[in-house]
Amino acid sequence: MRKYIRNGANLICIITNDGWWKKTPGHKQHMNYARLRAIETRTWVARSANTGISCFINPYGTVIEPQPYDTNAAIKINIDVPDNTKTFYVKYGDLLSKIMTVLSLLIIGAAIFLKIKNKFFRTKVHS
Repeated sequence: MRKYIRNGANLICIITNDGWWKKTPGHKQHMNYARLRAIETRTWVARSANTGISCFINPYGTVIEPQPYDTNAAIKINIDVPDNTKTFYVKYGDLLSKIMTVLSLLIIGAAIFLKIKNKFFRTKVHS
């Protein structure tokens, strides 16, 4: 999604069928994922679910005019197109996870190196 926003998209539209969730919390969780997309991209979301929760979500994650599960409704809202300011996530993606992966590999590599080094020197001293 961040690539679309980075390339100029100014609205996220979600059309979904949440009927297979039935009355479990799944349809609510699915709607909350849309909130995350709105927050991480600072972009409006228009969500249309034929049996789930239809709503609008502002760039700060506030759900506007949510319609209950399995309810026929038509909702309308005027939105302001956001400025071209891109969030850190839109600009750089999952940079933090990449940094943590490299850091973890370095720590694991250092631990293996020290274990081998200590074993080698212990063997030499006792020989």
